Amino acid sequence: MPDKRKSHKSPIPRLAGITFFPVIMLSFLSVSGLQAIYTTEYFINYSAQSIIRLSFMICGALPLVLLGIKDDLIGVRYSHKFIIQILSALLLISSGTYIDNLYGLLGIYELSPYIGIPFTTLLTVYIINSLNLIDGVDGLAATLSIVASVILGSSLLIAGNRTTSILAFAITGTLIPFLYYNTIAKRKLFMGDTGSLTLGYMLSFLAIYYSMQTSANNTAPSIPPIIIAWSVLFVPLFDTARVMCVRASQGKPIFNPDRNHIHHKLLDLGYSHRKITLILTVATLCLTALNISLYKRLNINILLTIDLMTGVLFNVYLNQRRKRIAGNSELNKISEQSPSIPLGDFSVTTNYRFDSIPKRQVVVNTINPHSWVTSHRDTEFKKALLQSDALIPDGTGIVFAVRWLFGIRIRKMAGADLHRHVLQQLDKVAGSVFYLGASQRTLTHITERIHAEHPHIRINTYSPPYRDRFSEEETAAMIAAVNAFKPDVLFVGMTAPKQEKWIAANRHLLQARLISGIGAVFGFYGGTTPRPPQWMIAMGLEWLGRLIKEPRRMWKRNFVSTPKYLSDIVRLKLKKKNNKKTTPDYEIN
Repeated sequence: MPDKRKSHKSPIPRLAGITFFPVIMLSFLSVSGLQAIYTTEYFINYSAQSIIRLSFMICGALPLVLLGIKDDLIGVRYSHKFIIQILSALLLISSGTYIDNLYGLLGIYELSPYIGIPFTTLLTVYIINSLNLIDGVDGLAATLSIVASVILGSSLLIAGNRTTSILAFAITGTLIPFLYYNTIAKRKLFMGDTGSLTLGYMLSFLAIYYSMQTSANNTAPSIPPIIIAWSVLFVPLFDTARVMCVRASQGKPIFNPDRNHIHHKLLDLGYSHRKITLILTVATLCLTALNISLYKRLNINILLTIDLMTGVLFNVYLNQRRKRIAGNSELNKISEQSPSIPLGDFSVTTNYRFDSIPKRQVVVNTINPHSWVTSHRDTEFKKALLQSDALIPDGTGIVFAVRWLFGIRIRKMAGADLHRHVLQQLDKVAGSVFYLGASQRTLTHITERIHAEHPHIRINTYSPPYRDRFSEEETAAMIAAVNAFKPDVLFVGMTAPKQEKWIAANRHLLQARLISGIGAVFGFYGGTTPRPPQWMIAMGLEWLGRLIKEPRRMWKRNFVSTPKYLSDIVRLKLKKKNNKKTTPDYEIN
């Protein structure tokens, strides 16, 4: 269920994790059995010790699965959770699976069972809870688990532990389809505590088992296994330790939940779930690669110190950004109470929503770095943009400028996003829409798609002649076509700056409640111009996708307009700094 610590707004099933253990076991046992029947002993090594360790691991996982199910359904006290987790850890250790060598970490090498067993018990419980606590945004825990299982599985395979590597890859195979339903599917599923406890336990087994390679094979591995083990789990392990230290320093119970985890900080800075997952996954991969590449040159303790300092500095950076945003009270007031933020000569609308058909005529246009630069040499275009009732940020450059100048994170709203949102609302109220622009072929495709996806919307279209300037007769014919239909929404697609100037010159003659120039969206929606894939849009790389697909049209925007735009933004930043005002004079000479 949603609450103040969770980012989802509606109830979402959280029992998907109940399938993890049986599916992992089915995959592992099936593949292991087939390998035992049809391959030589060289390919898969079934030692008695391996079977014993895996058997005890399976026995230890069962209580955690039952604990997770109960916790997901009715909740379980922390004290009861720890008792079950310690029991599962002891079952794992009963097979002889415990850390017996730290490879010089903290100056310690071989560990006696009297130290290794309690240390491994605490570490297992710590890893289980770390993965449970990092499961705060869609896809994060699953993706980090996939990375850890792939790297540990590959390392075990290289080290000759074929049987255990199959378990690691079974975890990977189980999580990939779940990741789809957790991040992409319309009807989402959460892994819940059942899933996170299961994954945490199995990953702790893989990490500990891999860390025992010296004793298992009687040969020293080329890379100390403990380096790989801590690298792939560093993000959840460090985050949990940091949060507990912060709570303890503030005199709070270390197990009380709050919004101080790293994913909460990134959420507060405006990052989406996918971007947070991408950032922390890339961080894990880079950390692992750097540790592996540097271990021969640096002492293991220096490596650990570098990793810890990197984690500390990254969190300090996030804290400073959060404080800067929270401390800028006047600008926060602008973003919350006012629909726009001043940027140069323009007011960028930050929260435009088409929730109902406006009672009076509203003109909505978009602004991006290219239109910003164009407006400075085309006064008619600039006037048209200034006359807009709403000017939405259609470009990563605009979003960046607002964040850099004011410390306020706003969301990009491309013309395609506005178009989709308006159609969804029109369909609910059986509204009407008119498309003015593009070729008749494109308009036909748009009409067919509207009828298929939004059957309650009434639609009409008009394809004007393709030329730089329309004659008075042509303009009159377009206006007459629009007014004969009297649409709730008029979309104009003539490319910028032509469409904005045409709207500004004729808006007083047009009988439409909402008028918007959305240019390339006609081609996107009509299917004549493919829009970049969703993953590029989500990462703020739509400009790159369009440059690749339309280089002749987009090169000037990116390689001529963008540098000019950035120089303007730098000038605004310097002027703001020199004036030492919260809201500077935005005039560009």
